[in-house]
Amino acid sequence: MTSLPDPKQGAPDAHRDKINRALKGRARLEMIRRTELLEAGDSIPALLRAARVAARALRAKVAQVNILTDRLLLPIAVHTEPDEDNAAWRKRRRAGNSYCKYVVWSRQPFIVGDASKNPYVRNGHATRELGIVSYLGVPILGPAEDRSKAPVLGTLCVVDRVQREWTDTDVEILTDIANGVSDEIEYRLHSRTEVRAAKRQTLRLLDNVGIGVLSTDALGVITYANPAAMRMLGYSAEELIGHDQHGLIHHTHPDGSRYNEASCPNCQSRIEGRTHRASSDTFWKSDGSPLMVDSLMTPVFDRGEVVATVLTFENVSAQAAERRARIAAERANRAKTELLAAMSYELRGPVSAIAEHADRLENTMIDIATAEQRAELRSILRSQQHLLGLIENMAGFATLEAGPEAGE
Repeated sequence: MTSLPDPKQGAPDAHRDKINRALKGRARLEMIRRTELLEAGDSIPALLRAARVAARALRAKVAQVNILTDRLLLPIAVHTEPDEDNAAWRKRRRAGNSYCKYVVWSRQPFIVGDASKNPYVRNGHATRELGIVSYLGVPILGPAEDRSKAPVLGTLCVVDRVQREWTDTDVEILTDIANGVSDEIEYRLHSRTEVRAAKRQTLRLLDNVGIGVLSTDALGVITYANPAAMRMLGYSAEELIGHDQHGLIHHTHPDGSRYNEASCPNCQSRIEGRTHRASSDTFWKSDGSPLMVDSLMTPVFDRGEVVATVLTFENVSAQAAERRARIAAERANRAKTELLAAMSYELRGPVSAIAEHADRLENTMIDIATAEQRAELRSILRSQQHLLGLIENMAGFATLEAGPEAGE
């Protein structure tokens, strides 16, 4: 910590460079950027509540949660009593003209009981412009494992227009509330980090699924398209995102008539807040050709209102072609099986007859046949047996392909 120097040992302006270096600290400014507090503005309920509790607990006219950049003091939560001009206290001001810069520099409470007698602020712009008489400010710290080294993002301060003798209890109360603000900021940062990690994981999954996924906003404008959707529709992400979903891919019936948006089930999902499923629907690709799909449109709610929709769809044109090819293959296979069965049946008789004739001929010529003739007869019988084995195998193969029912 840095103790504020005794004014008797030198004018406060002598420490201006040190204060500026504290305001411009890289780690501090990077943490402010990461928290995204400046983008949130004054819309964080927990911080508004902290300002209100601080003002009422210390009976002060004004309480502020302030973030200080290297140049500006930005009130992100302000509570004022009814007789105070709330708009005046919500204005952005130069950090160098503020009381709060001393809190950022010193990392400890800055206590002013009577601004007119305090050399650090008696001639300051804030004293003159806002009429500050008494001030108590404590640090708001950014997330860090070691809080003693945590960057000071800004202050929680209370202000009054009368002289105040701020007590140790007052400082403790305000410090406790400020620690709660610091915890809220850390929670928001961690939650946002986890949400973004989950979003990245979800997008990775969507990028690798085989079905098309399109998300739209509450007006039906496409905000996301996964690779499968782009591949099926023939559009790039730039050609899809930012365009009306119905007008781009769902504008026409298969017969060429215009598809009225009011009767479109996908649009009705957004309007009525109900899930709609469509079978054999027609989307239109970038080249103007139709794409037959089964689709599901699901509304996304926030506080009871439809804020987005998610459209998933599957190319049933490809499925139909695959089904036709499968049926054709099954028919060809059945024809082959029937042919094999018929051939084995028709050939078995003639081949068996060859064996009978060869046996009869051998018996008739047993005493008169030459050795060469008997060898030819045995060759005929061997060929007949081989051919008969092939026919039996062919019949068995046909029975296997026909399935177990053919063997019953």
